[in-house]
Parts: sequence; C-alpha cells; structure tokens
Amino acid sequence: TNTTPLCQNTYLIPGDYDRLEFGNFKLGKVEGYKYDDINKDGDWDSDEPAVSGWKIEIYKNHDYVGNAFTNGDGYYSFSNLGPGMYKIEEGEKYGWKAINPADGDYHFMLISGETKRLDFGNFSWGKIVLDKDTLPEWSMEKFTLNILQGGNEIIEHKLSDWSMPSMDIVSTRFSYSVTEDEKTGWELSNLVCKNQGGEIKDPSGFELRPGEMVRCDFTNTLLGKLKVVKFSDDNGDGIQNNGEVQLPDWGMNLYNTDNAY
Repeated sequence: TNTTPLCQNTYLIPGDYDRLEFGNFKLGKVEGYKYDDINKDGDWDSDEPAVSGWKIEIYKNHDYVGNAFTNGDGYYSFSNLGPGMYKIEEGEKYGWKAINPADGDYHFMLISGETKRLDFGNFSWGKIVLDKDTLPEWSMEKFTLNILQGGNEIIEHKLSDWSMPSMDIVSTRFSYSVTEDEKTGWELSNLVCKNQGGEIKDPSGFELRPGEMVRCDFTNTLLGKLKVVKFSDDNGDGIQNNGEVQLPDWGMNLYNTDNAY
C-alpha cells in the first residue's frame, strides 16, 4: 500500500534540483494458535492440545477491525494489514485462565512485510473440593483423603470433621477419582460427589467441564464393640452370678435396628 501520494508535482527551472520520494508499505500478516496450557508454563508443549472455535479480535489504532475464529488446529490469521498500531485480543470464556499472554492481548507496531506470530495459551480449570464428616460429629480424628488423576495419586489432604474443606484447582483435560485411606476403628459409611448444580458424580471416575466445581463429602462412622456372653443361668434370675459358668460354642446372631441380619 502507498504511504505517499501516487502522483507528485514539481516545478523546475533551469539548474534546479528536486527530490521526489514514493513510499510503499508491504502488507503484513498476523497469525497464531490457541492451545490449552495444561502445565501453565506459557509454552505450547507437544502434549498440549489446540483449542478450536475461539474468537480472536483485531484492533488498529484503537478501532475495531474484525475477528476470526480458531480452526480445528487452533489456527487463526489476519492478512493484508497496513501500517499502524495493532491490538490482538482473545475473547474471554468462563473456566479458562489466560496464561500467555497473561492479560489476553498483544500490542505491537506492524513492520512492512512482517508476518507476526502470536499464540494464546490458556489453562482450562476445574475445582475439586473434599470435606470430612464423622458420626459421632466433630471428631478430631484426621483422615487421609486422596485425589487421583488417571489412576495416579496427585494430591493428599489430612482432614477431620473440624477441618475446613480442601479446594484444589485442576486441569479439565483429565479424569479424576477420590479415595480415602482406611483407618482402624472407623468405617467409610458414605461418599457422595456432586457439582455446583447438584449433578451426581461417580467418585471412582469423573471429568470436569471448564469452570465446574465438584464437591466430595466423606462420612465416617466410629465403629463400636459388642460383647455377648452365654451362660448357664442356674437360678433363673437372668443375671450371671458367681459360680454360673459361660457356655462355649454357642451360635449368636446379630441384627441391626432394621431387623437386618
């Protein structure tokens, strides 16, 4: 594109000298990729996927020029760009944190003939909350709760009924499960995982959508002990008195309050 008039006039008299300059700016281009920065290091690593369908906007000298959407490879481009100060900006989406650039936009002066590559890396996050309840309530006993990613333990918390719930931010690109280490004298009597909308999640394997929070409540019951004695009630008073012997090898059955064996 021309940066000086296409036609310039001059008037010369014998012996005069004049200089006429014609400037041109070779149109430039901006291109780049959108990717999920799983490890949040700002670099696009080989195991980090591209993100398609993301809106990228371009401004020139503070004026809106247009937009493009990333394709299946995460690629976008703007071509035939003339001279000026530009801003390339990504659209915001809930559940995604801008990593590179941290503010989600680039500012630059385009050089003649330049093809500038500007990538956008974002971290797609979800939250996992763990909480501990006990029966009886408010036990100070601490339990070890685990978060597994793809079957491998990545996070461990030690919580009691007095503890505040834990909260961990994780990538939505993996599947997760939650477990509890066994503790002598206690039984894991209930484990329920739900998202913020009340949707039930399977504790043995669930995935997170961007911005989704899953809360898992672990309830443990303190086990009791029951001693049963069978004896020969010689005087029939219903009490084991001195001299009344215990009877071995006598079968006993135990039922709960619902009359279940």
